[in-house]
Amino acid sequence: MKKQVIAIILLVLMLIVSACGNSSGSGSSGGSSGAASGGKSGSGSGANPETVKIGVLMTLTGPAAAIGEGNMRGLELFLEKHNYQFGNKKVELVVEDDTNNPQIALRKYRKLVDSDKVSMIVGISTSTILYALRDQIDSDKVVTLISNAGANGVSWSQKSDYIYRISFSNYQIGANGAQYYVDNLGKRIYIVATESPTGKEQVDSFVDAFTKAGGEVLKVDWVKSGTTDFATYMVDISKANPDVVYSFNTSTEGIRFAIQFQEFGLKDKIPLITQLSSDMAVTPEIVDAMDGTYGAWVYAPSLDNEANKRFVEEYRTKYNSDPTGGYEVYGYDAGQVIKHVLENAPSLKPEDMVSVLKSGFEIDSPRGPVVIDPVTHNPVNNSYIQRFVKNGDKLDFEFLAVLEKQSMPAEEPAQ
Repeated sequence: MKKQVIAIILLVLMLIVSACGNSSGSGSSGGSSGAASGGKSGSGSGANPETVKIGVLMTLTGPAAAIGEGNMRGLELFLEKHNYQFGNKKVELVVEDDTNNPQIALRKYRKLVDSDKVSMIVGISTSTILYALRDQIDSDKVVTLISNAGANGVSWSQKSDYIYRISFSNYQIGANGAQYYVDNLGKRIYIVATESPTGKEQVDSFVDAFTKAGGEVLKVDWVKSGTTDFATYMVDISKANPDVVYSFNTSTEGIRFAIQFQEFGLKDKIPLITQLSSDMAVTPEIVDAMDGTYGAWVYAPSLDNEANKRFVEEYRTKYNSDPTGGYEVYGYDAGQVIKHVLENAPSLKPEDMVSVLKSGFEIDSPRGPVVIDPVTHNPVNNSYIQRFVKNGDKLDFEFLAVLEKQSMPAEEPAQ
């Protein structure tokens, strides 16, 4: 009798174990391609969400750290707002710092792909890093969402089915505003630019757009990164007597140029276009130098739309400060794109996520409506012509024009 009871108990246990093994929930199925899991990505009916690893590769230390830090703030703000979950997908970030060094970036990229098995990569702070990683990303078929680097090539000759940008291209930063400047500031322009891959692409794009708009480029002076003395350039500008000057110098070089432009008495004679953002005006000297200068940007915290009002309020609540010139918004918008992809792709296979990214969907960005162009894989968004205006010890924006639905050509313009 005891043997019969034991046999029955064992049989029941075997049936229970077998039933558990055949109901594994919403786990992944199928093979993999590159770093992306082949598991189902729908809303799912399982009680436990499926974890999706997303690699974050950004510059978080060194001179370009502000880019990565701003991107991370915006991305985390959006993900926290949604509790890191979209449908039945729970997002897990794996963050790596590339230090803006191509060799380190390649090593960190391989870790994310080979060891961490991420389904997507977001970030890439600079064009230098993006160009260094482009072939690896394309070969591995890793869906990558760029939240800052403006490298034109990935929208033209080096375009990849797996690379999409939510921030801007160097072409857009360079070309946007050219027609406005010709019509309102003057046709004869003198350009001073920091020598770098980004600077070269932006200046080439500006020169192309400015001349097509009817303007004349008198000269382009290239300066080394870290230049502190612009006296020679100021003398040359005075001799050339242009209608307008464009400083394609960012960060400390741009600040020094603006200050010396004023010190040499040129500010009151010639309009100055800069690429500086208001958060760089941290001293009265810089505020005075930037007061009255012009620029074309894709974002300003003072933009009057509902999405931006919500974003600024949420940002202030979390970080007790205002967002700056756009880095935070690019990270926030990257979060919006991640949400859309995870909620709409039928699986985490690269080709399924790519099909969503190529669908031409629109997000309600703090900078205005944004669509990823399926041809260039680059955002189509508004740009804003602005002038810095001194307000006490700070700078405010005066909006002069809205350039709607700014994109880039499908092919690289002939130089």
